[in-house]
Amino acid sequence: MSEAAGGRRGPAGYPKFPSFTGDSCMMVRARNGHALSGAKIRQMHASTPPFSLPQPGRVDKLVNLPGVVLLALDVDGVLTDGSINLDDHGVETKRFNVRDGQGIAAWLGLGLEVAVITRRAGKCIEHRCRELGITRLVQGSKDKSAALDELLASTGLSEREVAYIGDDWPDVPVLRRVGVPICPPKTDALVAAACAMMTRAQGGDGAVREAIETILVGKGMLERAAGLYTGD
Repeated sequence: MSEAAGGRRGPAGYPKFPSFTGDSCMMVRARNGHALSGAKIRQMHASTPPFSLPQPGRVDKLVNLPGVVLLALDVDGVLTDGSINLDDHGVETKRFNVRDGQGIAAWLGLGLEVAVITRRAGKCIEHRCRELGITRLVQGSKDKSAALDELLASTGLSEREVAYIGDDWPDVPVLRRVGVPICPPKTDALVAAACAMMTRAQGGDGAVREAIETILVGKGMLERAAGLYTGD
């Protein structure tokens, strides 16, 4: 694999991998439509890790991708597009992305860990986790930071060995703690300020797969992951 300006070139058939960036003068637009500068966001969140504001597809140079062992995921807005579908009987359904699922299966196939932490609860996410082989599922979590504590205790891992993908305010306490905090692009400016990476893909539309491939590139394991299915 060779280095190229602006990023690392992947194996044949793969896009150019995200490059690493340092300080950024990127502007983030808040929900009220007013642009917030990077300096303003950092002023609002003095306790946030010292990452530059994320740009889609780029990873802050301070994070340690090779050290990630556990990938923890929010559900709504990350594994899904954030929509909540209810039928006339009040039964909830969710739409998941098959490429996200393939990435998760490959991650697990490499002997790495996956956990799901969600404030909501439902059979559909239980079915999806069972289908993918995810055994660490925390539903109905009102305190995601406490859920992270439980995961760390059960796995023996440290915060630095965790990557977490979240998209809204309840995810911020976890994003501020983990080694690799990630968000999709359709998120709140305050969430983005806590993250070291923002995916190009939206939640429910390949964001998880993109994050997994980016981390696997950093770990030097992407070709091995693909080889689980190609036989190479």
